[in-house]
Amino acid sequence: MTATREQLLATLTELHRELTDIGPLDDDSRQQLQETLTDIQQALATTKLEPLPVTGNDNEPEGPLSRRLSDVARDIETTHPQLSMTLGSVIDALGRMGI
Repeated sequence: MTATREQLLATLTELHRELTDIGPLDDDSRQQLQETLTDIQQALATTKLEPLPVTGNDNEPEGPLSRRLSDVARDIETTHPQLSMTLGSVIDALGRMGI
């Protein structure tokens, strides 16, 4: 297992913990977040993922899962800043893995 994959799994575990501990989260955001996390876990379980080479190009397109998480992170940034930061870590790891 690559270090990036291990970091992503650890961050996902932290994210699940935060989701159980946070206060109210609107139903749409919670549902979108849960669905995206399920999709990420399925991708990790069924795909051999290798980190992408670092190109230094910040304009590379995000994958669909990263985009979905980015949308949720923006929606909850003011009400749940810690959760939004953890989502940012997941988004970064997904980008490094090409997801």
